[in-house]
Parts: sequence; C-alpha cells; structure tokens
Amino acid sequence: MKVTPYDMESLMSFVGRAAAMNSMDVRSYLRTLFETDDYMNPVPLPEDLDSLEKGDFLAGLNDALDPEKRRLELLTLPSTKPGVHTKWLRRAGGIKMDGDRFRGTPSFAWCPRCLLVDQLNGHDQFLRLSWRLITRTFCWKHRRPLTTHCLACNDRQAETAFVFNGDNVVLTCGACGSPYGTQLGLPDMSSATTIQLRDNKNVQFAWNGAIQLEMALEKSLSEHSKTVNNRELRNFILAFANILMKANPHSRAPIDLFSSVAFPARPNSRNITSLDRPYRASSIAVRRKTHGLMAAILKRRMNLFSIKGVHEKRWGRDPTLPELRAELEPEQNAELDRLLLMFPASWV
Repeated sequence: MKVTPYDMESLMSFVGRAAAMNSMDVRSYLRTLFETDDYMNPVPLPEDLDSLEKGDFLAGLNDALDPEKRRLELLTLPSTKPGVHTKWLRRAGGIKMDGDRFRGTPSFAWCPRCLLVDQLNGHDQFLRLSWRLITRTFCWKHRRPLTTHCLACNDRQAETAFVFNGDNVVLTCGACGSPYGTQLGLPDMSSATTIQLRDNKNVQFAWNGAIQLEMALEKSLSEHSKTVNNRELRNFILAFANILMKANPHSRAPIDLFSSVAFPARPNSRNITSLDRPYRASSIAVRRKTHGLMAAILKRRMNLFSIKGVHEKRWGRDPTLPELRAELEPEQNAELDRLLLMFPASWV
C-alpha cells in the first residue's frame, strides 16, 4: 500500500504510517525494508529518523517508499532547517548521560486540534516535524499548548501508536488506545479550568506572548545565521531559562516559585534541576511556563503569574525583575548579574 508524505510531516511519522498500514511496528517494518542475507550483521537502524543526514539509509528509504519523487529528505531536520543542530529535537527521558549527552530515543508532542482537522479532512493523522523541536511548546496555528502525553489515562511513559483503521491512520495512546484527536482538553488542567480558559482573552494574550518568544528563539537556532542579534537573543534566552530552571542543592528552582493558571506545570525532577543546563532535559510544561514568565518580565507581555502561589487573587500580582531577584539565593543573583552584564540592555 503506497504512502504519500504530507507537507510539514516528520520522517518518523511517515514511516510510522507506512508501518501501520502493513500491521507492523516501525522497527520491524524497517527490518523488512533493509533485509540482509547476513542475519548476524543486520543493517543498523537509526534511533531517530528525523535527524537523518543524506546517506545510504535515507537513500534506501527513498528507494523503498518514494522511488519516483524521492522527497523523504524533506521530512528531516537537517534538510528542512539547515544549520539547526539535531540536539534541539525532542528526546525521551531527561537523564544526564556522559556529560551533556542525552539518550537518542525520540519523543513526540502534538496538537490534538491539528489531528482532528486531519481526520475531518479525510486523510491520515500525522506528526509535524516542527513539533519535535524542544523550543516549540505551542501549536502556532491554533495558539494552544502542545501536549506530550495522553490526556485520557495520563500515562506519561506511554508511546504514541499509529493505528490503521481500514480507511486512515490515526494516532492513539499506546497504553489505553485513546485517540489523540479527540483529546481537546489542555495538559495539566482540569476540565473545569479548561472551559474557563477557553474564551479568556487575558490567557490568550499571555500565550501569544510566549509564542512570539518561541518564534524568535526558533528563528535564531541556526548556526549558519550571520545576524549577531539572532545569536545574542538565542544565547540570552537559553541562559536565562537555565538560570530559572536550575536549583541549588537545598532550594527550589526559581521557576517553581511562580504559579499561573495559564501555565500549569509539575516541577522538574531533582535529576533535571541539578543540571548546569536543564533546558534541554526539561518537561514541555516547565519550558512553556518559563517562556511565558520570560515574555511577561522581559517583554512586558500579558502577565498572569503570581509569586509563591498567591491564591487570594486568581491572577496574582505582576512579578517584576526586582521581585524575581528578591526570591533568589545570593548565588543565583550573582549568576543573573553575570548574565545581564554579557548582553545588551535591549533584551531586558
């Protein structure tokens, strides 16, 4: 059965759909595409197809799945965004391994509304390559948070399953089987809170501020960029985010001092907050919250944060940079001082 790649699709998604139509999992399907007579030395399978560079394996996939147009390289990060390092792809886990390396197992995020539109349009549901970037925590089309786990069973370790229903491929939870395209709630929010936030203009303004920051950050990721301001903005945002996410041995990460109903997030685990640069290992919810706080403080965007969980006033009081400093430990303030001295005043 022939599978056609969609515009903006990731290679992992494309191969996942092809495997589902053949009633196989991805690795078993790849084994059938790259069969060898030497069963003692099978063809090594890449762990993350979305990070594939041009080479024999990608050429073999084109030969097998897209022999006429050979478009599959357009589904990978190296070809779609030249100069953007594959370290920015979303990875499973969040455990530090041998210095600054993280396990290569791919992790996915998705927008349920995009998946529902796929279904309503009568074609397969598919994962967008842009959702793999760890700097992307929102769907820029629907202006809603992306999610990385099933909202039906809340199993945060469950894998994403591609299921062929006889007509189309749908994405479901690998644990409970719930279709992702029907889960239109918001991650880490109750149904009642989701309904309250649905038409709240202040929340949408706050999300838009975080989205604008993510757009600027993603634009600056390319190592080929010759624009000094782009590189400075990227380095500043990532350094500031790491300060907010990092905790001293006997204290909380600064980001955990703030709460917002628009940016709910479980605190990162200790093995993440103890890293020097926890941003890449962080959960999507904590990254989204950090983006929202930085947009509120640095760019004066809509501010829906309170300090230390002020509940008397639902939206809390507006945190400012001085208030943030008042909550930091001396060592954290010193690190923030060094950061602010390195970059132009225009960022703050």
